Amino acid sequence: MLTRKGKIVFILMTLLLVVSALLLLIGEAYLQEEFTDVISRFGVSALFVFAGLFDFVPQFISPKLVLIAALISGLDPFTAVLTAILGTTLGSIFAFEVGHHYGRDYVERLIDRKNEKQFERTIHEYGKWGVLVSAITLLYMPIVIGAVGISRKVLWLYGILPRIFIYILIGLFPYIFSS
Repeated sequence: MLTRKGKIVFILMTLLLVVSALLLLIGEAYLQEEFTDVISRFGVSALFVFAGLFDFVPQFISPKLVLIAALISGLDPFTAVLTAILGTTLGSIFAFEVGHHYGRDYVERLIDRKNEKQFERTIHEYGKWGVLVSAITLLYMPIVIGAVGISRKVLWLYGILPRIFIYILIGLFPYIFSS
């Protein structure tokens, strides 16, 4: 299904993601402490920048981690959730558009021509479920979602809206567990 170049790129990307996942597992407490420090120093603007940046750049550091750090640092939960939602939504849309406009040609070069129709059929049949699973895990990468040809409607319904719901739930934790 993939060309030789596509297989090499796929293997390299997989290795990069595995290494970054391992580093995240090892240093999650450290990262959360650092984010808490930065957010307590710079406030809502740091949360907005990190949230948008982490949705734009494909990696495993989730804006959810930054939102949790913001809540730990004492930011108002309503303001923190609203800022995280705004930052991640703008980051997702921007990343999707970059992938949609500039990544399509690159993806088409990685797919073997004889399997191109099968790839498109698979993406359109199962793509929305892949977007949903990625939205609730650490694998959410809107730049890739745009590059493989998934629609904006699917991005909103299965990517952005579930993440907004998750951020609201995270923002409710201080209210639920405070006694």
